[in-house]
Amino acid sequence: MAKLPGCKLEFVRDDDYVEYFIFPELPDNLTNIQNECTELESLSTTLLAFQKQCLEIADKRVNNYGYIWHKDEFHLQIRTECAQERLLNDEINDDSNDAPTAHALPPHLHGVTHYGDNIEDEWFIVHLLHELTREIPGCIARVIDADGEFLLIEAADALPSWANPDKCEQRVYIANGHMQLVQKLTTKSSKKLPVRSALENIRQSPTLYRVAKEIQDCIDERLKDFTGITNPAIHRQIVRLPLGVAALLKTQPSLIAPAVRAFCERDSIDLKACRSMRFFPPEQCVRCSVRFTRCLYAMLMHTDYKPDRKVGWQLDSNTNSEQYKEQIIGIKIACGFEILASQAKSADQQENEPAWRAYVNNLSSKGYFRENLEGSEEYKRLLGDAREYFTKNKERFRTAPLVGREILNLLQSMEISADLFSDEENNLEPSDSDDWLNISADQLDAMLMERYGPKKLYNPNGDINADEFTKNIADFLEKESLYEGIGDDDDEDDGDGTESEPDEIECAASSNRTTIDETKAKVRKNHSMRKACNRNSIIKEKSEDNINQKK
Repeated sequence: MAKLPGCKLEFVRDDDYVEYFIFPELPDNLTNIQNECTELESLSTTLLAFQKQCLEIADKRVNNYGYIWHKDEFHLQIRTECAQERLLNDEINDDSNDAPTAHALPPHLHGVTHYGDNIEDEWFIVHLLHELTREIPGCIARVIDADGEFLLIEAADALPSWANPDKCEQRVYIANGHMQLVQKLTTKSSKKLPVRSALENIRQSPTLYRVAKEIQDCIDERLKDFTGITNPAIHRQIVRLPLGVAALLKTQPSLIAPAVRAFCERDSIDLKACRSMRFFPPEQCVRCSVRFTRCLYAMLMHTDYKPDRKVGWQLDSNTNSEQYKEQIIGIKIACGFEILASQAKSADQQENEPAWRAYVNNLSSKGYFRENLEGSEEYKRLLGDAREYFTKNKERFRTAPLVGREILNLLQSMEISADLFSDEENNLEPSDSDDWLNISADQLDAMLMERYGPKKLYNPNGDINADEFTKNIADFLEKESLYEGIGDDDDEDDGDGTESEPDEIECAASSNRTTIDETKAKVRKNHSMRKACNRNSIIKEKSEDNINQKK
């Protein structure tokens, strides 16, 4: 949902999002309809069945893999693209001269997921889209993020020479479990290829636009951790928790993510809740094993906290002991749950929210209520549709108040007893080692070399010039990077007005590759690389050792 004028919505899209579209193969009479058409009901029924099928496949994979979402979950909403729905979705601007359906997509499923600090969520969604298009015939997906066509960025080194942002926007899709890149017929037009046209091209020629093996290998390499049975990014840790928190995590392990985020993002008001522990008092605690993602565990471990002993927390005097570690991690988790519970909002508070009032005013200004008098039956029906749509769009993003309400509802419906954990406490498996939290300079250098290909910066004789290596990387990071390459100040257009691009369709799978200039390595900026450049002592030592050995 777009941001409403004069109103800051809690669920306005941030930069840490991934947006995805799934297009089913539909009969011709259902691909372009309007609100008043008789086929709308049939389309809604078809999309509802398609949505159910997609979510069943995705949920099965999420559950089998034991995936924990960092912020928002993978979800799909039906988009019929009828006029009323576009009004509800705030997709028609007051100053727009276009007809309401001028830029409408074919009917589809749509989702937006904020991944916060864990970008693995974005790539797990790419994995899910590959699986969905592989299992559902005729299904085609598209995925973008704040950087646009990020799949091209990942595969930048293997792209054909004609691929750049201007030519590739809205041309990257996933079909039959493979990435598709639809090339334009001519270079003269700067218009984006309509989604409808791209989908038709892919369905008419399923293998023509399939990317070359080198490109698909880049994507598969990024997704390889998701193809196994177990999740290598999971960390298990034994902790001591208040009985209520332990019961909640046993029932719904995914609640660990919002609890950790709430604790790490706490403010002074949240600290007051932590000093009272009204919902989760520490009088009765149990030992249990908790599953984290490595990202969540690292966040928790690197957040300092001195609990108020007046609350009743028990802490071992030896801060280096395993017992202290179990206790302090459990306290942090419990405080996160307390913060969420204290922020819970009831459903009836929506009517007084500024966001809801601004949304209704915005709809009214765009003619959504069709001049019906306020209080009339038709007005009430339209208002009810708007309220339902608003709630669905808001609740798909797991904000703290919504998660808090979910926690309180679970507490009221659960039978909590320490007997549930008595047998488990005596048979807990040891905690996983967290040595992975500490990375040496050698390990960091090895990771950077493997990820970003620094062999290109070596001297031809195989030696490493430390100063030159550092300078090249530092210069590289100062340049603007997109998937068309690193921009050089002196690498301007020659001004002859010509472009080296084919006049006819060139199959992406068979297009010739040109050698990519080393100074235009096509990768994103990375802050850890910037830090590594400031600490090149290890590389210098290696270089000096090589020189001494040759002497």
